[in-house]
Amino acid sequence: MSATKSEVTLKVQVANKYFSKFALSFDEKFIDLIVEPQADGLFAPFLWAESKKDVAEITSMFAQLLLTIKPIYDKGKKNLPKYIGVFDKNKIAFVEFYHILPIFLLNDFNWNEKPSNVSEKTENTVAKFLYPKNKSQDNSIVIYEFYFGKDENGLKEFIKNNFTFSGDTVRDYMIDRRDLLIPQKIREQKGAYFTPKIWVEKSQEYLEKSFGENWQDEYYVWDCCCGTGNLLAGLTNPDNVWASTIDQPDVDIIHNSIEQGLNLLKPHVFRFDFLNDDFDNLPVKLKEIINDPEKRKKLIVYINPPYAEATNAKTVTRTGQNKTGVTTNYQINNDLKPLIGKATNELSALFFGRIYRDIVGCQLAVFSKLAFVCNLNYIKFRRFFEAKFNGGFVVPANTFDNVNGQFPIGFTIWDTSVKTVITQITLDVMGNDTKNKNARKTDTKRFFATKGDSINTWIKEYNMRKNETIGFMGTPAPDFQHHNCPYITEEKGTRHFNYYPFHIGNIIEGSIYFSVRQVFEHTWLNDRDQFLYPNNGYKRNKFFQNNCLMFTLFHQQNRIQSKNRVNHWIPFSRKDVKSKNSFASTFMYDFLQTRGKFGKEANNVFIAGKALWSYYHETIKSDDNADVNASLYDIREYFKGRTNGRLNTKSTDQKFNELDQALKDSLKNLGEMIKPKVYEYGFLLE
Repeated sequence: MSATKSEVTLKVQVANKYFSKFALSFDEKFIDLIVEPQADGLFAPFLWAESKKDVAEITSMFAQLLLTIKPIYDKGKKNLPKYIGVFDKNKIAFVEFYHILPIFLLNDFNWNEKPSNVSEKTENTVAKFLYPKNKSQDNSIVIYEFYFGKDENGLKEFIKNNFTFSGDTVRDYMIDRRDLLIPQKIREQKGAYFTPKIWVEKSQEYLEKSFGENWQDEYYVWDCCCGTGNLLAGLTNPDNVWASTIDQPDVDIIHNSIEQGLNLLKPHVFRFDFLNDDFDNLPVKLKEIINDPEKRKKLIVYINPPYAEATNAKTVTRTGQNKTGVTTNYQINNDLKPLIGKATNELSALFFGRIYRDIVGCQLAVFSKLAFVCNLNYIKFRRFFEAKFNGGFVVPANTFDNVNGQFPIGFTIWDTSVKTVITQITLDVMGNDTKNKNARKTDTKRFFATKGDSINTWIKEYNMRKNETIGFMGTPAPDFQHHNCPYITEEKGTRHFNYYPFHIGNIIEGSIYFSVRQVFEHTWLNDRDQFLYPNNGYKRNKFFQNNCLMFTLFHQQNRIQSKNRVNHWIPFSRKDVKSKNSFASTFMYDFLQTRGKFGKEANNVFIAGKALWSYYHETIKSDDNADVNASLYDIREYFKGRTNGRLNTKSTDQKFNELDQALKDSLKNLGEMIKPKVYEYGFLLE
């Protein structure tokens, strides 16, 4: 690029030389250069770019651009670009817009900085984000860099390939822009997460299995919350397909796609608020199908409804707020609440409810979370929704664009004309390879419609507060989603769930509860599994009880500390670990003496723990400031130390690391002895 006298001159030179075939605009208060397609009906620009007259660091320019874009993105009032870019007189660089979305969610990023005065900290944050030291297939960001003159041919080829399109790719382009770029806050409020093509194709394979190879000619299809129409790709009989959505811009996108060759009929794609509007407002032919009992049995309501809930995990842990109006804005909420109870807190349940009530006997093919099958809050819903299950599959939620949660999303098919009580469903497991979004079946998984009481109902029977309380344990919602919440501390916590008080009379029951909930790893697949009220078998098995006690004493979620109050959880005598002073409490040591024999695996844990405690007391003999009453948590903190307030993962003391790992290994072996009993005693179903 030749020498320039001003930034304006540079912008004009770059625009005219490389983007002359496009619609261009310049806005110093907004974006320095905007490159848009000339084609009518395309709503999103190709590029928003930041420019600098003089040579500048790419990360510095991107930092300024991100600070400019963030408030625009949050408001959700502008169509967002395919790429963002930066350039100076020497070079130009591009990044796909959706790649930078995660940075908008960073809590420690100062979004109040002025773009004209970017701090060094912000520049460093952006630099680490764009150029991470450890790139993985999941999170690597491609930055397309070109130097004017040197990379002339490469730059022009990049623009040709990425800033132009044929009619065949128009729809994909528009859907990508709208589906990927809707602001995160709006996504969360609506619960709108768009169906990836790979799962659309897989769902249609399952529809063919259920309804036959000629299903598209023999059945009608209505996607009553179609968004930009992802689910409709691949359908071949437009006469039998209808699509509706609450958002007119989505209707406009599909109509434009039809003009570009999408195999649908414009009159069959319409704006309709499924949770509010009357069916009298439907197209005539669709209304005729719904009003005819026989045709209704041939209607497949094929949907990926919004998943938003009035509360979420952030709410119950006091790190977020209730989503006001998520479901209460709909009249049908009041209509269905007497029928499905607490399930009305989730938008998808309202779709289920209206479909089941008002399109009696139809077929339902739906992407959804699996709370409607598993969750104890959905018992009333399952009494209302009785239908025959006709197959489906389950995938990790994070295979959906911009979904980070570790939970399952199921595609399930239901015949609502056959009234069958849901007791359990078996789904094919897809996509364990989340990097490649593996579409092959890898396993099966049963999901149970639990009817009885939860493990929390059981533990409340032993939830007696006494003066000699030695600690507290959180008892959150009884599913794997709250895996990290059961922990033990010396003081009652402040989270929004009950805290179980430990004392001499209920240590065993508390240890069983803790062990049952901690012995299995949390995975995306078991996230919605429910812990249940057990049978009485555990009462007769003292080895199981003792295994749970030992597991609880040495587990990392036992966060008892001695600095706040007397530590009653030391399982050893002073003599056992050669402590230089007596312990303030021998409560747990004395309690262990009353428990009789322990099994081999429990004894191995005790021995490994004793070695670690002994090494600590040997180490602190000459340290007058070290706490002789240290808990396991305190001991790990002593050897590991903290960085920026966080406990380090490893210690510089190699012997401690070896002893600590030996304890963890023995605890894992003990856990394997506990797991089968969890199922035998009914705490979990398999």
